[in-house]
Amino acid sequence: MNTKNIIQINKENILTMEEAIGQFETHMTASGFSKHTIRHYLADLHRLDDYLAGSVFNGEYVVQEITRQYLEEYLVYLKDVRGNADQTRDAVLTSIKSFLNYLVDNDYVEKNVAKPITIKVPAQEREFLTQSEVEAFISQIDHPVLYAVIWTILLAGLRVSEIIKLTVQDVDLTERMLFIRQAKGKKDRIIPISESLFQILSDYETIAMENRTCYFATYQTLSISEQYINKKMNQYREAAGIEKRVSAHVLRHSFGSMLADQNCPVQIIQRLLGHSNIRTTSIYLHTSKSDMKKAVNLLNDVFEK
Repeated sequence: MNTKNIIQINKENILTMEEAIGQFETHMTASGFSKHTIRHYLADLHRLDDYLAGSVFNGEYVVQEITRQYLEEYLVYLKDVRGNADQTRDAVLTSIKSFLNYLVDNDYVEKNVAKPITIKVPAQEREFLTQSEVEAFISQIDHPVLYAVIWTILLAGLRVSEIIKLTVQDVDLTERMLFIRQAKGKKDRIIPISESLFQILSDYETIAMENRTCYFATYQTLSISEQYINKKMNQYREAAGIEKRVSAHVLRHSFGSMLADQNCPVQIIQRLLGHSNIRTTSIYLHTSKSDMKKAVNLLNDVFEK
């Protein structure tokens, strides 16, 4: 440890990186962070720790020694040496900023040195399936539980984590409502069940297990997992001859895309998908090449010679 480099010093709270990560894990668990978020934050922080210990400090160090310059050099390393895309590096930066915010809040450091750092991530349109691809994909489903699961994602826009956590009490076919509880961002939302989805879920009820807790459940496991859903989806994709990647996330994007194609207001799509920021939802307002061709040809008569 090189104490002369400690520029944000609080002598009573000197903390090694290893100790800090352990305390941050406890904080995330107590604060109700999802297991997915905790796992990814910890992986990002342990990789940062390995880099700093090996390439900067040559051994153990304390969190008060971490500087903006070291973090910027690490982000360059991720790009130039590890080949990480900007989107991946931006996710890593989010983990680091959250970690340093915790240290600031608990008086281990005076300021979050990562706060001014930004990574420009190019805006990309979401992957989605066309109507014909959806029909080809659906035609390959050979499992009644997965048939109901996939249609629920396509017709209600649920995240796969929401599908897995959906309980019998969360599905009200009488009032035709889905109750999504403690979703991303710890927010609840209610999604109306469409006529099409009502018919599908009514059929599912005739073959579903009685006295189950999870709404979507196989007889073998009494539940259903994200890994199993995506594994089967890949099999159906291959059988349907679809080249693009297909996952539960892509089907959720397809829900948003199809609503946008039907001129559904972006604010409604935002509420159905549970987005906290409307800028996230605006990505679904994509334009096809044929739409753009029609648009530029609207000027044909304006400047007709």
